[in-house]
Amino acid sequence: VDDGETILTSPVMDAAEGPNEVAFISYYRWYSNDFGASPNADTFVVDISNDGGATWVNLETVGPTGAETAGGWVFVNLPIGDFVTPTSNMRVRFNASDLGEGSVIEAGVDGVNVELIRCGTDVLLGDINMDGVVNLLDIQGLVDLLATGGFQAEADFNEDGVVNFLDIQPFIDVLSSS
Repeated sequence: VDDGETILTSPVMDAAEGPNEVAFISYYRWYSNDFGASPNADTFVVDISNDGGATWVNLETVGPTGAETAGGWVFVNLPIGDFVTPTSNMRVRFNASDLGEGSVIEAGVDGVNVELIRCGTDVLLGDINMDGVVNLLDIQGLVDLLATGGFQAEADFNEDGVVNFLDIQPFIDVLSSS
């Protein structure tokens, strides 16, 4: 991007939730604005729409400074309902802009995905391989989810809609009490 903006808008995606489902939007993004005559002056904006693009709500703004402005792929996985009501008419757009003085802006997007996660009362926390027992066989599943940024209700101990390092200690506690 040089002296202006580049906007990438997704096609319409279906995120309408059914009973006991939660919709998530995920993507990988790469952004750099830390080079040139005026580094760290611009932003990378990600917005979401539930009405086909008639209106937009901010999902995240990267920059103008911070750890995620120097390049490198970052995985983002967000519950759509935290921002807008999930519908069958969802779109996401990515806006990389160079509006400042002579900076070098680079951005990339990959793996955009809408996923419906089924939640239910029959979830056994820690039973990641879903064999009905929490045991050592569930460890690899948790490691895989942490490595890929995937989601599974059985591994989301703090019920924040994300499987991350905050779920490790509660998993160990459940595993050791089994």
